[in-house]
Amino acid sequence: MRISHFLKNSELNQKTRIEGWVKSFQVHGKDLVFISLNDGSTCKDLQIVCKTGIDTSLLTVGSAISASGFLQKSPKGGQDLEFVADGVEILASADQKFPIQKKEHGFEFLREVSHQRARTRLFRIVNAIKNEVNYSIHEFFYSRGFTWIQAPILTSNNCEGGSEVFEIKNSENSFKKTTLLSVSGQFHAEAMALGLKDVYTFGPTFRAEKSNTSQHLSEFWMIEPECSFSNLDGNINLMEDFLKFVVNRVLRNCHEELEFLADKLPNNEDLIPRLENLLSEPFGRISYREAIDMLLQEQKKGVTFENNDIKFGIDLASEHERYITSKFKKAVFITHYPRAIKAFYMKDCEDETVLAVDLLVPEVGELMGGSERESDFEKLRIKAEEFGIPLDHLNWYLELRKYGYYSSAGFGCGYERLIMYLTGMKNIKDIINYPRSYGQLNF
Repeated sequence: MRISHFLKNSELNQKTRIEGWVKSFQVHGKDLVFISLNDGSTCKDLQIVCKTGIDTSLLTVGSAISASGFLQKSPKGGQDLEFVADGVEILASADQKFPIQKKEHGFEFLREVSHQRARTRLFRIVNAIKNEVNYSIHEFFYSRGFTWIQAPILTSNNCEGGSEVFEIKNSENSFKKTTLLSVSGQFHAEAMALGLKDVYTFGPTFRAEKSNTSQHLSEFWMIEPECSFSNLDGNINLMEDFLKFVVNRVLRNCHEELEFLADKLPNNEDLIPRLENLLSEPFGRISYREAIDMLLQEQKKGVTFENNDIKFGIDLASEHERYITSKFKKAVFITHYPRAIKAFYMKDCEDETVLAVDLLVPEVGELMGGSERESDFEKLRIKAEEFGIPLDHLNWYLELRKYGYYSSAGFGCGYERLIMYLTGMKNIKDIINYPRSYGQLNF
């Protein structure tokens, strides 16, 4: 029986058997052992009180054990319930060199043993929140009639144009053409949306960026919905509804986990109020031009930025985005970016901007980005050539416009960045279970 189910139903004095891993233990004399046990189903350990003979020479932190006995109310403080065992079997001992001991370990050390991080309370909690988010993503889109599609990982085109890509090579040249790891499922989602109307992808994407920072991964997951007959305004509304749905689910079902993160992570005391505030009012909405004007006004007041050359046409840096959200004190949409700094497939406006939108959230900065797509074949072809996008392997994408392509809009949400926002974790490598980044492929 899973410990979470056992504790939730509080089946006192009913004989049962549980299995799990030893987190810590204390030996008192010859006949009394206290064991903290966890099976991964709950963020709290269960105390096992063993008054029968157990070979403590084989009992180590990390050992897998099985205990039979009864759940009872604890006579002492510290926990409400304890498991009084009438038998404990050591199923598999852990070597004394097991790296995850009772003491707290730093993030840097834990990244070196990523294959063992799930054995810590912190990473069990992060994965519990990820599990809730995964379920809520599918529930949100399913409830709105979206179809979940699986976009290919191997592709012949670079969706984002300027992104660094991984090229797949083998001695046989299996596909007889350049083969890349996908940077986005958007193009394939657009094609599917022409027949299914509202679709979404949720899967891995890859960027060969030579960055090894707290914000960059070479392999990460993206949520990418695409809606036919939609426009920029409809896209913005969907982005806000989606984020609020996920945040509400996490607040409702992971409150204990959030309390732990608010208490244990530095400068994270306001985690729960911050998430609750996101639900309390509509997101802010400003244009890129208004954002630039705002930053220039702040400069005149004496505010300085590391990227201080602020003018129309720059790509907003993370510090600019975080500053904007700090002024609004809530999530903010920025729309109508200059066409020169956005992707070729975004629909042009008459003022050298495009129908694009980024969603900025406090502490993180950009969380989502989307656009209304260019629906005119000839305009898209000319713009692709202008941006230096090779059309050899993109003709299929452009030709979608010839067959009843009225309008389409969608967005991408970085899954790991979403989890960073929901947990208050500061390094994206501590979100994904096995981080792949520049110079790092260890497991």
